[in-house]
Amino acid sequence: MAEAAAAADPAEAGATTSTAPGLEGVLVRFLECLDRWRTLARRRPLSQVVWQILQETGYLHYVGGMPGGAQRQANLLALYERAREFDQFARQGLFRFLRFIERLQAEQSDMGTAPALGEGEDVVRIMSIHKSKGLEFPVVFVAGLGSSFSDRDLRGDLLLNRDLGFGPQVVDPGTRLKYPTLAYHAVREVTRLANLAEELRVLYVALTRARERLVLVGSVKSLRAACARWSRGAGAPGWPLPESLLLSARSYLDWIGPAVLRHADGAPLRELAGEGGTAPGSGPDPAVAGDPSRWEVTIWDPASLQQILQPRPEAAPPAVDWARIGAAEPLDRPLDEALHARLRARFGWRYPFEPVVRRFGKLSVTELKGYFDPDAEAPAEEMVPPAEEMAPPAEEMAPPAEGSAPPVEEPAPSTEPSSSTFAARPRFLQQDRRALSPTERGTAVHVVMQHLDLSRPLDAEGVGRQLAEMVERELLTPQQAAAVDAEAIADFFASPLGLRILQSRDRVSRELSFTLAVPAAEVYGDLPPEAAAGDVVIVQGMVDLLLEEEDGYVLVDYKTDRRDPVQAAQRYTTQIRFYRRAVEEILGRPVKEAYLHFLASRRSIAV
Repeated sequence: MAEAAAAADPAEAGATTSTAPGLEGVLVRFLECLDRWRTLARRRPLSQVVWQILQETGYLHYVGGMPGGAQRQANLLALYERAREFDQFARQGLFRFLRFIERLQAEQSDMGTAPALGEGEDVVRIMSIHKSKGLEFPVVFVAGLGSSFSDRDLRGDLLLNRDLGFGPQVVDPGTRLKYPTLAYHAVREVTRLANLAEELRVLYVALTRARERLVLVGSVKSLRAACARWSRGAGAPGWPLPESLLLSARSYLDWIGPAVLRHADGAPLRELAGEGGTAPGSGPDPAVAGDPSRWEVTIWDPASLQQILQPRPEAAPPAVDWARIGAAEPLDRPLDEALHARLRARFGWRYPFEPVVRRFGKLSVTELKGYFDPDAEAPAEEMVPPAEEMAPPAEEMAPPAEGSAPPVEEPAPSTEPSSSTFAARPRFLQQDRRALSPTERGTAVHVVMQHLDLSRPLDAEGVGRQLAEMVERELLTPQQAAAVDAEAIADFFASPLGLRILQSRDRVSRELSFTLAVPAAEVYGDLPPEAAAGDVVIVQGMVDLLLEEEDGYVLVDYKTDRRDPVQAAQRYTTQIRFYRRAVEEILGRPVKEAYLHFLASRRSIAV
């Protein structure tokens, strides 16, 4: 290995490649990766380093195939999360992170095992009664019901109570004897009753966690004596147990036992009570004994438990013909036709609604337009910025430093950097140097049309003043305001449609957002009827301007397209149709007129 490692020396890197045979090639590839990861650790946050190593090596998937794979993967993901949290500290870096881990080990501390199970996992969950509060499960086992209640609060020479104060014990120095005082007895009894009340509340939580089946498990030293004690209150009228029975309980079974003994299904406990139980003729109250719930009382003695816990001999596994399996030959076993049919049915099953789940459940009106008119998509110049906007200025392209490491985004065998790996300056540094794209200009125009004060003069000068005010209010940037054609807006409000809007400006609504449920079959016409039946697509959009008149609404949509208005209007027919439909279905009144106004050409087209 020393010879192989020597072959990977940087001085010999030109003579040795990643394709070297045997162990030498493995070591060379490892050292190349290690060098790249070290460079990455100096340039990137630690969490990104951890994640890239996991992705490049495939280690996360590798441990998933090992025993306890889910837990191993959860631990690796927890390591990544710890590294991501460590990135937020002022002092970062791999070295400090490793020192942090070492300190945890030195202090015999740990961050705990990462949770590998989700809330929906089909597993048995073990938890305390307190932690189960607020949760429900189909089947619940409540164990340890025979354990005695804790009496730590009742021991000690000095007992404290919020209301009664303190209750001390008195020590006689002469006889060296200790006596409880009256205050001690009072505080102790009040504390005991409060503890019993809390235990009752805890028991209530335990008994109400099951949705379908509840299994209660408890043990006592002498079941016959316990049943005799529980039966003393069996003849009490009504549901409540006698107060003396409740207050003398030493475990949960001392409450559950008397209740079950009074039930119609509590016959096994009543038989064990025998002559030490209820007096003749004083059986359980008929209303209690006739309760419709069903209980099964099972009694296990030590001998029965020993028999159950005795290990059973396991049947020898059937012999496996590994030679045939390795050669992919059929085994000499009869074919189970029923099993074969079940497997074929399961593996060949197809989800009947697969075509639907592969479609979008929510669309904007702009996206929806493409489904009805595929040719009406936005031209390339509106979707992709010009080449001169994407390329950085020549003076911003700094030459790579001599001997700098390769880019860390993509592993590369070459150690020489390429100028093509350097990205352009961020957009926020280029905003003052480039013009707005058509989409950005359209957004700026819609902001202006939404916030214009219709009660003020709307000639070119008046619109210009309002644009300046919007810049001061930070509704627009100076660059956006400069891209808005104030004269085009003034011409719109001087047109017949614009004057009509100004005359009824109190009944004008602008930038109305809506959501509309459209049958999926109407949007996706290629879906089978049975697959799309009952499903809807949520369509989201925004109406630029809505004018309410006596006999209906007038809908106006602004466009900044620089093309022939008549041809462009055909592209927006579907969009206006859904705007009209949304207004009529949501507001309950007809849209009598709809217009597309093209600001660049100063024309309004009725749709």
